[in-house]
Amino acid sequence: MSQRYDDRLHAYYLDEVRVPSITQMLTADGEINATWFTEESRVRGTAVHDLAARFALGALERDEYEGAYRGYFLAHVEAMKLLRPEVLHVEIPWCHRRYRFGGRLDLVVRLYGALSVVELKSGDRLPWHGVQTALQAMLVEQETGVPATSVRRYGLHLKADGRFKLDPHEQIGDFGKAKNILARHACRMDPWEPAEVW
Repeated sequence: MSQRYDDRLHAYYLDEVRVPSITQMLTADGEINATWFTEESRVRGTAVHDLAARFALGALERDEYEGAYRGYFLAHVEAMKLLRPEVLHVEIPWCHRRYRFGGRLDLVVRLYGALSVVELKSGDRLPWHGVQTALQAMLVEQETGVPATSVRRYGLHLKADGRFKLDPHEQIGDFGKAKNILARHACRMDPWEPAEVW
């Protein structure tokens, strides 16, 4: 079964059949309220993710960036220095062949000796973050064979002042919510059509 990600459309395909993304399912399910997202927060999130990915891949050094999001970038650099994860994958798009959904994982790492997903955030913690990383852990399970419930899940919250907070996602109920979302929005063979709001 082939999988493909179209970066321009932010679209995932299994055997050329479009499947929903994690963000699209969470939005369709009412978990993500897009009305609170501003253009500034969208631009900031994209920029911070790009800076963090470039740093993780060795394409950007600490003192090479002096732009508007330097504080967030320095927070990420400090987190990597103190946490010292073994980075396995950076910004990798995967599709789940059984459950038929896609997701782009910020970081898959070995942290404190455990296989982990780390979702970068430049804003506050929200209730749906744990469900998001549960769905990501399911993608990791497919690729590695490690049970999703054994994959450690974190939100790494980066602040404009250069500070960070590592937020463990430990609610086992996140997986029940994730499977309910999949039952409503994925797990189908017909092409998935995005709503106009996406």
